[in-house]
Amino acid sequence: MEITVREIHGKLQKYYSKINYLEGNWRTLHIHKIHDDNTHIGSIHFSLEGSPPKGYGLYIVGHRELNLYDAWGKRLRSITNCHITDLEDFKDIDTLEKE
Repeated sequence: MEITVREIHGKLQKYYSKINYLEGNWRTLHIHKIHDDNTHIGSIHFSLEGSPPKGYGLYIVGHRELNLYDAWGKRLRSITNCHITDLEDFKDIDTLEKE
């Protein structure tokens, strides 16, 4: 399955908005690529802006697995055999802002 960073944001935002009745309230997605060594990215951490963050995602590169969590750490969804197609467009520490 192919997925984009914007789609990951959409899934987290949709869940957060649904439980808090805040449709259309955009929250920035923070992206942090974690290197196993100097050359290989081992995992990518996503967090939906808030205090505390309103949702999390963890993509494990070697397993091609994306796990999405709510603000309390409850797993919302696990997507196996997926590939984030636009990951190269983002720096090691970056954000997805509203267009």
